[in-house]
Amino acid sequence: MVGMSKEGGHDPLIGVFEWSHKHIPDFLDCQTIYAREALAKAGFKSSKALKKHMCVPVEMILGVKG
Repeated sequence: MVGMSKEGGHDPLIGVFEWSHKHIPDFLDCQTIYAREALAKAGFKSSKALKKHMCVPVEMILGVKG
């Protein structure tokens, strides 16, 4: 799973994505997530994880079922 991350503090560009998701989702519908929580809710365990900053904070997580 790869996603823009809400973890790691405030990033001004994240605010832009969250505002656009709320006000103009048909134009730009990207939103930040808590990736590990989303995987856990879907029944996956986080096996490997990497955090990077690629204009916005990004998490890359390998999830294992079970």
